Amino acid sequence: MTDINNFIFVGLSIPFIFGIILGCYNKITIFNNYDDLGITFLMFILPIPMTYLYFLLGRSQITLYFFVTIEILILCFILYNSFIYNKKNIFYTLLALYIKIPLSFLYLINLLLILDDFFDKKINRKTTLSIILFATLTPIMAKLVKNNTGVLKQCQKL
Repeated sequence: MTDINNFIFVGLSIPFIFGIILGCYNKITIFNNYDDLGITFLMFILPIPMTYLYFLLGRSQITLYFFVTIEILILCFILYNSFIYNKKNIFYTLLALYIKIPLSFLYLINLLLILDDFFDKKINRKTTLSIILFATLTPIMAKLVKNNTGVLKQCQKL
């Protein structure tokens, strides 16, 4: 069973690494600018307050449908932008999404793990690994941003 899992892991890692290399050399566009990066992060951050509001508003079906619709619209926006930024090449778009979505999720999960342990004032092996992965992913994600423009870049000038 572990051999099959290792084979699947390696099989999924090869296109992921290949896509990151293509993104670093600007052959494909993973994140066009910092706004694109922020919207991709928003897709994973937004469910946190949405869940709180869902329970606060009494678990209404309308609220649930509204929140799911917002998430689907954000995903469609990310899909459309990736398609346009990759010159309408479907292969590059799928490869960019294959990298963009898991990488953003992994980045935010590590950030939350670091912050959780920081507020608990404990550092263990999990925290150390999260910090190492976070420190490794930060320059990779910065390199995957094609154009250094956007609202986040403008805020750095202030």
